[in-house]
Amino acid sequence: MDKIKIGIDLDETLINNQVTFDKELFTIKKGVIKHLPSLYLKGFEFHLITARTEENKVNSIVKQIEYRLDIKFASITLTHFTKKGLFASKLGCNVMIDDCPEYLLDCIDNNVAPILLQNKKCKYKKMYPTWTVCSDWNEITELLLKLFK
Repeated sequence: MDKIKIGIDLDETLINNQVTFDKELFTIKKGVIKHLPSLYLKGFEFHLITARTEENKVNSIVKQIEYRLDIKFASITLTHFTKKGLFASKLGCNVMIDDCPEYLLDCIDNNVAPILLQNKKCKYKKMYPTWTVCSDWNEITELLLKLFK
């Protein structure tokens, strides 16, 4: 299988984060721990695309994720709080996964399939009927494996 390029958001998509007064704490989502390594071994290529602006913090978090899951991100892109479809398209991504619909608004215009990580009953499903809404990484993984056999 050719590499399938997947754009993935950081906050609340790959990690749960909690900001305290003096530092940022995060945990990798359980579904990410379970599924990302197997997708990686199947030939999927991951591109981290985050709205964050702090390059050093993002790089530090990514290194910890890569070490813990024994995977590598092909690229890290900081969008500085702008939509992500154009960035994903320029990287050749087939799909962009994010928990925030505002960042997926330009995906279809840039030939990138948006996957919204939200509760299935979320209001965005009716607002964006062409989008795929997945409630967890189990569903995302099943979808990716079905789409890109």
